[in-house]
Amino acid sequence: MTLGQGTGPGGEDAGLEPGTSMGRYQIVRRLGAGGMGVVFAARDGALDRMVALKLVRRADDPGADARLAREARALAKLTHPNVVTVYDVGTHADGRFIAMELVEGETLHRWLERAPRSWREIVRTFVDAGRGLAATHAAGLIHRDFKPDNVLLDPDGRARVTDFGLARVVDDTDAATPEAQPGPPTITRDGALVGTPAYMSPEQLLGRPIDERADQFSFFVALYEALAAQRPFGRESPPDEDALGALVAEITGGRPQAPPGPSWLARVVLRGLEPDARRRFPSMSAVVATLERGLGRRRRRILAGLAVAVAAAMTWVLVARRPAPGPELWQPIPLARAHPDASPTQGFVSKDGAHLFFASATEVWSLPRGGGPRRTARLPDGSEEVTHLAAPIGGRRAFVAIVRGGRREIWELDLATGTRTLRVPTDRTGGMRNVSANFLDVSPDGEALIFDATASTADGEARATWRLDAAGRLRRLGEPVDESDYLRAHWSPYEPRIARARLPASEVDIIDADSGRILETFKELCVDLAWLTPRSLACGRTEEARVVVWEIALEGGRERSKRHVGPEYEALAFLQATPAGVFLETCSLEQQLTLFDPDSGVWAPVRTGAVTDTHVAGWTRDGSMIFGAQVAGRLSPFRRAPGGTLELIQNGPVAEIPLVVLGDDIIYGRFPDGEKTFPYNHPAAGEVQLLRRTLASEPVALGSSHQLTDVMCAGDRSPPCYLAEMVDSDVRAVEWDPVTGTRGREVARWAGGGIFETPALSADGRRLARVSPEGQIEVIDLGGGPPARVPCRECATPQFLTWDPNGDLLVTAFERGYRLLRVRSDGTSVVLFRSASTWLKEPRVAPDGRTVAILTADMSMRYSWVPAPAH
Repeated sequence: MTLGQGTGPGGEDAGLEPGTSMGRYQIVRRLGAGGMGVVFAARDGALDRMVALKLVRRADDPGADARLAREARALAKLTHPNVVTVYDVGTHADGRFIAMELVEGETLHRWLERAPRSWREIVRTFVDAGRGLAATHAAGLIHRDFKPDNVLLDPDGRARVTDFGLARVVDDTDAATPEAQPGPPTITRDGALVGTPAYMSPEQLLGRPIDERADQFSFFVALYEALAAQRPFGRESPPDEDALGALVAEITGGRPQAPPGPSWLARVVLRGLEPDARRRFPSMSAVVATLERGLGRRRRRILAGLAVAVAAAMTWVLVARRPAPGPELWQPIPLARAHPDASPTQGFVSKDGAHLFFASATEVWSLPRGGGPRRTARLPDGSEEVTHLAAPIGGRRAFVAIVRGGRREIWELDLATGTRTLRVPTDRTGGMRNVSANFLDVSPDGEALIFDATASTADGEARATWRLDAAGRLRRLGEPVDESDYLRAHWSPYEPRIARARLPASEVDIIDADSGRILETFKELCVDLAWLTPRSLACGRTEEARVVVWEIALEGGRERSKRHVGPEYEALAFLQATPAGVFLETCSLEQQLTLFDPDSGVWAPVRTGAVTDTHVAGWTRDGSMIFGAQVAGRLSPFRRAPGGTLELIQNGPVAEIPLVVLGDDIIYGRFPDGEKTFPYNHPAAGEVQLLRRTLASEPVALGSSHQLTDVMCAGDRSPPCYLAEMVDSDVRAVEWDPVTGTRGREVARWAGGGIFETPALSADGRRLARVSPEGQIEVIDLGGGPPARVPCRECATPQFLTWDPNGDLLVTAFERGYRLLRVRSDGTSVVLFRSASTWLKEPRVAPDGRTVAILTADMSMRYSWVPAPAH
């Protein structure tokens, strides 16, 4: 068949009966048709999967094939939960096709028609679609035909933006079709207006150059229509020049009436419908953030009078806890995953901000930030872990810090040729040892590296920041630092200067990159920092479980301005600023309480709706699980009944956490810091009040504990119980009566293994298991005798452990991924679960041994981009 000018709606699928082949695709059935082509369900024979195959008429345009190639490169990298994935773009006969993910569902247009929808339901659904558009723009694409028919709702109700037949790469010289001079609206040169006129922005209707704000206008036309049951401009717009001229005149002639809904929503919609693109929102990310804040307004009012059922309380927690950024805050744009088959573990951007770099476990790749060809180089053989990336100006060269053969190395990769060159250590740096995996940076010209290491010098051993030139000359920058200091340093893209953050000293050094002389030192806590301008730094840190970025002026009295506040329970991994914008790498700290059946391997989340779940205390006699969770920023106790229903036990004015269950008695810790108590067993929590109550009784005071790390009990009603407390750098176990609160003698003391010390008491109350400072599993006999080591070859880095009823240990460990293991006394072990990115913490075993309650978190990295922040 051919797809020429004689094909159109109703005729374009002539000859494409079920079973017809188009290369690797076989037609199964016709799904629908529109003004630009027809869509079929087809089977991809090469990958044995169903796809949606859209056939699009080819315009009589000699540049169409070149544009198609550019679009294909940009579409290939667009992967997002609110975007229908595009698999393939190509040509067939006289037309072109797009192979996409086949979503079984309905269009947004059909969803709106099928039943009355509240304004809140509509806005929530459009927020999903807005996230999809924001991801499209972050991938360097303009959709150009956003409308309700081009949004699909999958069976879970998730909105997915689709139909990229008209998408264009941002800054493509052909993006405005046709390239008309400003003037009256016209039809395109091949006789068809590209897009759907009723949803088009005025600049698109006039054939002028467009950017992402054209999609924003279309988004708000569709949102207005969903709220008001009519479009804001032009009820029907047949594609003739007189009708288009009238439509443009109506858009530019005045504002439409406010749509139904609250006043804040009307203001947002009308701003998005401004005829002048400069008066709309700066990005779709800003639109999404504004709509989400509006959705949270009513819930924040409810928050003040929290005395409702758990189900209602959990509904508003997630939205109410988002920060309400002011006009000065950045609006980061999420970056789509760079490659669907290689989840990145590290991200970076070149010094000019033009190229993104990512690393997986096996390779490093780069691609232009606005879309373009992908370059790839494999990591050296034997690479165990990528710890950092760096890249100069351009997309060809990358420097990577890796762990290989148990030692840390820095390699230079040429992504055009695949050539790999070992840069550190070399013969010229033979005296260098303990090369850091914490940071690596490169000068803008790519000729010099900076990193931290301990090296042998004429003055002895020195840990410092070092500069290595292309010729192999090694020079120390600044003075040596304490061996335990954590350093992050960044080369300025503007001039030969280096900014270095020192932890835990909470100091920042400004260093001359040529002489190595420290020009200035000032007190500032920066987990990471970057040169935002030639005279200011972006200083990033995690404040109360949020990523916060400050701009700090290097002149004028060290003025500070808050630039970014991230979502709750997020940590900063990396921060980089370039003249083109800011690159952020973050990871989630959000935890999820999960129930695991070791026999079947089935995982079942406990969906409280709370942001962070903490600490399972145990099970009551009737099988109820008692645990703690964050509610409105406060630690509170929950009960999960045997049937699975949840009950908020207490939500008082201070934080309360259930620590251990004894029959039907629950031992609580009351924390004076209230909303700031995170995590609950941090030694900085100070004095903790201890209480006992049943589900139906008032609490009984049991005294207090200073720097409590855990309460450990062995049996059911009146077993031996111990308090684990920090004393300087040690942990001690003290006898404790859970009925009277009486303290007894100290039974054991050991060197603290970490900031979150969580020893586990065996069921007979005679042994304590812990992780030693050396990373070994250690069992302490409370009756006396030296500690015993438990051998476990699978437990490379044990983290949390507990005893199960039969005397085995359950251990979470990390070694190139996270594992849950059962370890027997002879050291033999069985891996119950493993994952590359799911963090496992604090397993607790039910009395029958059939259920493990464990905290989990997805620790995969998230990447976002802030375009050239204004100052």
